[in-house]
Amino acid sequence: MTAARPVFATRTVFWMIAAGASAFAAAMVLLIYGDAFRTDNTVGANAFSRSAIGHLALVRTLRRLEVPVILSRNDSAGKSAGRAILLILEPGRTALGDGSLNRLLQADRILLALPKRFGPPDPRNRRWLGRSRMIDVGTAQDVLASLVGDGSVLRPGARPRWLEADGWPMPSLDAPQLMRSSRLRPVIESDQGMLVGAFTEGDRRILVLSDPDILANHGLGDGENALLAVRLIDWLGAPERPVIIDETAHGFRLEPSLWRTIFEFPYLAVTVLAFAAVAVLMWAATGRFGAPQPLDRPFEPGRTTLIESTGALMREGGYDPDLARHYFGSVVRDVSAMMHAPAELEGDALVAWLDRVGSARGTRSRLADLGRALEAALASDKVDARRLTRVTRQLHAWKQEMKHGS
Repeated sequence: MTAARPVFATRTVFWMIAAGASAFAAAMVLLIYGDAFRTDNTVGANAFSRSAIGHLALVRTLRRLEVPVILSRNDSAGKSAGRAILLILEPGRTALGDGSLNRLLQADRILLALPKRFGPPDPRNRRWLGRSRMIDVGTAQDVLASLVGDGSVLRPGARPRWLEADGWPMPSLDAPQLMRSSRLRPVIESDQGMLVGAFTEGDRRILVLSDPDILANHGLGDGENALLAVRLIDWLGAPERPVIIDETAHGFRLEPSLWRTIFEFPYLAVTVLAFAAVAVLMWAATGRFGAPQPLDRPFEPGRTTLIESTGALMREGGYDPDLARHYFGSVVRDVSAMMHAPAELEGDALVAWLDRVGSARGTRSRLADLGRALEAALASDKVDARRLTRVTRQLHAWKQEMKHGS
């Protein structure tokens, strides 16, 4: 009977497993970092955007000036508490509706830029702005009212005449968006309204910028706009204070995640070491492939093994001196019986009698000398096993010579 053919070839099974593992890894990456990828393809008025209305150029300018900048995607108000400057740039209707803007406006140092423009991406390049459109004035006015409670936003068609601004750089704007409010102290104003107003309340210091084109990628390089933007942030305390740019108002909220944290620097090094330790542990606990190798027999049966085992046990127990003296006495008794030694002899007298008999039989060793050598080997605190073995062998040879002759 022939064996059934496998449904899939070995190579096919391998590629199926590899594809499944890759898909699982991709799913985990998207699960952990899916929200982070959203910032790579945006053309809105936010700090991640490279488009004309984005604020990425401002972020890079501040960092080049060695101002610490953090793009915050959660708890921006909490991060800015104390010494940080919070930039709220062009918040929209979403931030007004969910109450997040009111929470952000509780910070102590704020630069609030009113919204002005929006637009869809260019179909030919999703990183470019397709067409810029103006946000309705009502949205900008509601954002202003959320801070000061009153005020209006206007867009005059003609270029305004800028008034003296006490050393502040003059803006370069073709059709500025301006504002009016009784609760804002004018910092930079024109004959038609304010461009920058200050709001103070106790230790709080807040600046409101009516036209965000000063900060946008397309306008930051015009005239003295970049200098004006940096001066506004300096007035709030930079570079001694770090700058936090809120992006939760633009929908880029990212909740803290333990899984994402352990795969980011500097925790990534600890994660790699932990995975390496687990891999080594699994490798060490994995059994070898194939049939198990046969184990050696613990001992060979027989008298020799029994004698060797007994001797090893006696040696480990420290019985060498007792065994050696007992063996000497046993040899003396056996040879005395074979030679019919006088019964009244014992001790040194018996040893001397056996040596006279041995001399007559031509033995190469004398029993008295072997006895002294044995005691010398046992005299030290640590028994000389090699020397003791040599003496006992000579004693055995003397016995054989007495028994059979030399």
